[in-house]
Amino acid sequence: MKGRSEEHVETKAPVKLLWTGGWDSTFRLVWLVLVERRKVQPVYIIEFERRSSLNELGAMARIKEKMRKRTDDLAGLLAPTQVFLKSEIEPQPKITEKFKALSARFRVGSQFEWLSRFAENPEITGIELAIEKNTFRPRDPVFEYLGRHLVKVKDCHRLMDPSLDLDLELFRHFRFPTYFKTKLEMGEEAKRANFYDILLESWFCHRPRRGGPCGTCTPCVDAMEEGFKFRLPPASRLRFFFNKRVQKAKRIIRPQKTTGR
Repeated sequence: MKGRSEEHVETKAPVKLLWTGGWDSTFRLVWLVLVERRKVQPVYIIEFERRSSLNELGAMARIKEKMRKRTDDLAGLLAPTQVFLKSEIEPQPKITEKFKALSARFRVGSQFEWLSRFAENPEITGIELAIEKNTFRPRDPVFEYLGRHLVKVKDCHRLMDPSLDLDLELFRHFRFPTYFKTKLEMGEEAKRANFYDILLESWFCHRPRRGGPCGTCTPCVDAMEEGFKFRLPPASRLRFFFNKRVQKAKRIIRPQKTTGR
């Protein structure tokens, strides 16, 4: 890949991509830049309450450094990351109402409320959101349902127009490039395209401990259960197994409700 001339750089408008430094969004970013030679505008949102922000930013720096060694055109293909603050996303009452309506039917992560408000910005509309297909368990009901209302447009999926369910309009402004790919499939594609080592620089833990994965947050549990336990050091794996036993014990030994007369 290294050494390609500038005439090969794609001239279309940059792909807007929400980049978290995680596996899915990193796969999409590297694929677009190194394989498809397309321009990308990464977007990162800082959540002050999220303990992993520094780890994510560190992962992004390492990823970009490795990409720089693969191509002379990186500056022409990968724009500087646009950084926004979650706390500064404008209120959007209509979006919030859609989120509440959908949440009354499904369990929906609170991040999709403010992400949807963020995507209302005309400069952000059409941003790609990398959500993967889980390898070892069924999708959450809301994402299984959303998947039945997506249509493929080029190499992404988006909500069909018109939508058959108005509550799903919450996702109108997003594009989903990895919706029907598993992490393992992305890994295999990265190996064939010779950038698997870059993908391994991605970050996944939400509650890092001493600079490493905690082993107990949802992304760590997913990593352990989806075939990526090699990404967690021994101490993190021990915390995973200990926490699993504790949770199992809590389900078995639940305090009995007392009834009064």
